[in-house]
Amino acid sequence: MRLIHLLYIDLHLPKGLILDAFAKCIRPQVILLDNSFESLLRTTEIKKYIESGSIVPSHLIEQLIEQNIDPTSTQDILILGYPRLVHRLESFEHFARAKELSISRCWYFKHADFDLFIKNKKKAWIAKHGDSTTDHWVTVNKTIEEVELLKSRKKHLWIEVELTSENYNLPAYVEQEILKNIGS
Repeated sequence: MRLIHLLYIDLHLPKGLILDAFAKCIRPQVILLDNSFESLLRTTEIKKYIESGSIVPSHLIEQLIEQNIDPTSTQDILILGYPRLVHRLESFEHFARAKELSISRCWYFKHADFDLFIKNKKKAWIAKHGDSTTDHWVTVNKTIEEVELLKSRKKHLWIEVELTSENYNLPAYVEQEILKNIGS
């Protein structure tokens, strides 16, 4: 049975560095739904949902994930940022079992001192973009709320890695945290 790692990363943390650390530590097959959606937008049923601003149904996202899974591989699978809602997690768990996949870990890379981070970033953001871009900060808070709801289910699967302003851009630290928690 292949293992799935679900990865959630707070806004403004180095997604590329964290993905590179996973690639080095567990060598997973990485599925980035953003990239998959972009390639399918021109031709599929998903297009009509995105263009209308509607939420893409879980079964279509699961089909997209299935299309991106290499059936000949035995590597773990790393999925970035999905699912983000409890009902989607439940649907995804059924999907995974049916495909003989198992959710191994849910990783949450977060800011160690989120309030300080927001205070500093928001000042810089407003200075650069003006006060009219506060929707950006609503998105930041929504991500945290979504992850907290997901964590309320299957608490034993969750690994939180707190990154500070001193260590968030240090590959060795991120790799160390992954390796420390991979077998726990």
